Amino acid sequence: MRCAYCEGAIFHEGHIEHFRRKNPDHFPELTFSWSNLFLACGSIQHCGHHKDRRSAPDYDPSLLIKPDEHDPEHYLYFHSSGKVLARNNLSDHENSCATETIRVFGLDNPALEGARANAVRSYRKMHDADLSEIASWSDAERDAYFRGEIEATRWLPYATTIRHFLQK
Repeated sequence: MRCAYCEGAIFHEGHIEHFRRKNPDHFPELTFSWSNLFLACGSIQHCGHHKDRRSAPDYDPSLLIKPDEHDPEHYLYFHSSGKVLARNNLSDHENSCATETIRVFGLDNPALEGARANAVRSYRKMHDADLSEIASWSDAERDAYFRGEIEATRWLPYATTIRHFLQK
Protein backbone atom coordinates (compact mmCIF):
# COMPACT_ATOMS: atom_id res chain seq x y z
CA MET A 1 0.00 0.00 0.00
CA ARG A 2 1.14 3.52 -0.77
CA CYS A 3 0.20 6.97 0.39
CA ALA A 4 -2.20 8.70 -1.99
CA TYR A 5 -0.12 11.87 -1.85
CA CYS A 6 3.60 11.06 -1.50
CA GLU A 7 3.54 7.42 -2.74
CA GLY A 8 5.51 6.34 0.32
CA ALA A 9 4.95 2.78 1.54
CA ILE A 10 2.42 2.23 4.30
CA PHE A 11 3.45 -0.80 6.32
CA HIS A 12 1.51 -0.82 9.57
CA GLU A 13 -0.30 2.39 10.33
CA GLY A 14 -1.80 4.60 7.72
CA HIS A 15 -4.05 7.56 8.11
CA ILE A 16 -7.56 7.93 6.70
CA GLU A 17 -7.19 11.38 5.26
CA HIS A 18 -10.10 13.75 4.72
CA PHE A 19 -9.15 15.68 1.58
CA ARG A 20 -11.45 18.48 2.59
CA ARG A 21 -11.28 19.16 6.32
CA LYS A 22 -14.04 17.53 8.32
CA ASN A 23 -14.17 19.98 11.21
CA PRO A 24 -17.30 22.09 11.77
CA ASP A 25 -15.70 25.22 10.30
CA HIS A 26 -14.96 23.58 6.96
CA PHE A 27 -16.71 20.55 5.43
CA PRO A 28 -18.42 18.47 8.15
CA GLU A 29 -20.91 17.15 5.59
CA LEU A 30 -18.04 15.34 3.83
CA THR A 31 -16.82 13.48 6.93
CA PHE A 32 -18.13 10.10 5.70
CA SER A 33 -18.12 10.76 1.96
CA TRP A 34 -15.99 8.15 0.13
CA SER A 35 -14.87 10.76 -2.40
CA ASN A 36 -13.31 12.72 0.46
CA LEU A 37 -11.34 9.82 1.99
CA PHE A 38 -7.82 8.75 1.01
CA LEU A 39 -5.26 6.42 2.53
CA ALA A 40 -2.28 8.52 3.52
CA CYS A 41 0.96 7.89 5.33
CA GLY A 42 1.06 8.78 9.00
CA SER A 43 3.87 11.32 8.67
CA ILE A 44 3.38 14.61 10.45
CA GLN A 45 6.08 16.18 8.23
CA HIS A 46 4.11 15.88 5.00
CA CYS A 47 0.83 14.70 3.46
CA GLY A 48 -2.49 14.66 5.35
CA HIS A 49 -1.35 15.31 8.93
CA HIS A 50 0.91 18.10 7.65
CA LYS A 51 -1.96 19.66 5.69
CA ASP A 52 -4.33 19.68 8.66
CA ARG A 53 -1.98 20.52 11.53
CA ARG A 54 -3.15 23.34 13.77
CA SER A 55 -0.31 25.65 12.71
CA ALA A 56 -0.88 25.06 8.99
CA PRO A 57 -1.49 28.19 6.93
CA ASP A 58 -4.89 28.50 5.29
CA TYR A 59 -5.35 27.10 1.82
CA ASP A 60 -8.06 26.88 -0.79
CA PRO A 61 -8.96 23.18 -1.28
CA SER A 62 -10.13 23.92 -4.82
CA LEU A 63 -6.47 24.63 -5.70
CA LEU A 64 -5.26 21.20 -4.56
CA ILE A 65 -4.68 18.32 -6.94
CA LYS A 66 -7.20 15.66 -5.92
CA PRO A 67 -5.70 12.30 -6.90
CA ASP A 68 -9.00 10.69 -7.90
CA GLU A 69 -10.09 13.63 -10.08
CA HIS A 70 -6.86 15.05 -11.49
CA ASP A 71 -3.84 13.33 -12.97
CA PRO A 72 -0.97 14.48 -10.73
CA GLU A 73 1.51 13.71 -13.53
CA HIS A 74 -0.08 16.43 -15.64
CA TYR A 75 0.88 18.95 -12.96
CA LEU A 76 3.97 17.55 -11.21
CA TYR A 77 7.40 16.35 -12.31
CA PHE A 78 9.42 14.15 -9.94
CA HIS A 79 13.15 14.54 -10.63
CA SER A 80 15.56 11.69 -9.89
CA SER A 81 17.14 13.98 -7.24
CA GLY A 82 13.88 13.58 -5.29
CA LYS A 83 12.68 17.12 -5.93
CA VAL A 84 9.12 17.68 -7.06
CA LEU A 85 8.40 20.58 -9.39
CA ALA A 86 5.45 22.11 -11.16
CA ARG A 87 5.64 21.03 -14.79
CA ASN A 88 6.54 23.53 -17.48
CA ASN A 89 3.87 24.80 -19.87
CA LEU A 90 1.01 24.72 -17.36
CA SER A 91 -1.69 27.37 -17.46
CA ASP A 92 -1.55 29.92 -14.64
CA HIS A 93 -4.35 28.07 -12.82
CA GLU A 94 -2.68 24.67 -13.24
CA ASN A 95 0.63 26.09 -12.01
CA SER A 96 -1.16 27.48 -8.94
CA CYS A 97 -2.66 24.03 -8.30
CA ALA A 98 0.74 22.35 -8.62
CA THR A 99 2.62 24.78 -6.37
CA GLU A 100 -0.18 24.89 -3.79
CA THR A 101 -0.37 21.08 -3.66
CA ILE A 102 3.39 20.86 -3.12
CA ARG A 103 3.20 23.50 -0.36
CA VAL A 104 0.09 22.29 1.46
CA PHE A 105 1.04 18.61 1.49
CA GLY A 106 4.72 19.34 2.15
CA LEU A 107 5.79 17.32 -0.87
CA ASP A 108 9.05 19.29 -0.90
CA ASN A 109 9.98 18.00 2.56
CA PRO A 110 13.72 17.16 2.58
CA ALA A 111 13.17 13.69 4.09
CA LEU A 112 10.60 12.92 1.41
CA GLU A 113 12.93 14.21 -1.31
CA GLY A 114 15.64 11.94 0.11
CA ALA A 115 13.33 8.93 0.08
CA ARG A 116 12.40 9.55 -3.57
CA ALA A 117 16.07 9.96 -4.53
CA ASN A 118 16.91 6.73 -2.69
CA ALA A 119 14.19 4.89 -4.62
CA VAL A 120 15.82 5.93 -7.90
CA ARG A 121 19.32 5.08 -6.61
CA SER A 122 18.13 1.62 -5.54
CA TYR A 123 16.50 1.07 -8.91
CA ARG A 124 19.67 2.16 -10.73
CA LYS A 125 21.85 -0.18 -8.65
CA MET A 126 19.63 -3.17 -9.40
CA HIS A 127 19.53 -2.39 -13.13
CA ASP A 128 22.97 -0.86 -13.68
CA ALA A 129 24.08 -3.47 -16.23
CA ASP A 130 20.96 -2.98 -18.35
CA LEU A 131 21.17 0.80 -18.13
CA SER A 132 24.82 0.87 -19.19
CA GLU A 133 24.25 -1.22 -22.33
CA ILE A 134 20.97 0.40 -23.41
CA ALA A 135 22.78 2.78 -25.76
CA SER A 136 23.64 -0.18 -28.00
CA TRP A 137 20.02 -1.33 -28.26
CA SER A 138 17.65 -0.47 -31.08
CA ASP A 139 14.92 2.10 -30.44
CA ALA A 140 12.32 -0.68 -30.40
CA GLU A 141 14.32 -2.70 -27.84
CA ARG A 142 14.77 0.36 -25.62
CA ASP A 143 11.10 1.28 -25.85
CA ALA A 144 10.05 -2.27 -24.97
CA TYR A 145 12.50 -2.39 -22.05
CA PHE A 146 11.30 0.92 -20.61
CA ARG A 147 7.62 0.02 -21.03
CA GLY A 148 8.28 -3.24 -19.20
CA GLU A 149 10.20 -1.51 -16.42
CA ILE A 150 7.54 1.14 -15.96
CA GLU A 151 4.91 -1.59 -15.66
CA ALA A 152 7.09 -3.65 -13.28
CA THR A 153 7.69 -0.70 -10.95
CA ARG A 154 4.21 0.82 -10.94
CA TRP A 155 3.27 -0.45 -7.46
CA LEU A 156 6.60 0.34 -5.81
CA PRO A 157 6.93 3.23 -3.37
CA TYR A 158 7.74 6.44 -5.26
CA ALA A 159 6.90 4.76 -8.58
CA THR A 160 6.23 8.09 -10.28
CA THR A 161 9.77 9.27 -9.51
CA ILE A 162 11.17 6.05 -10.97
CA ARG A 163 8.88 6.36 -14.01
CA HIS A 164 9.95 9.96 -14.66
CA PHE A 165 13.60 8.84 -14.41
CA LEU A 166 12.97 6.09 -16.97
CA GLN A 167 11.07 8.39 -19.32
CA LYS A 168 13.73 11.08 -19.61
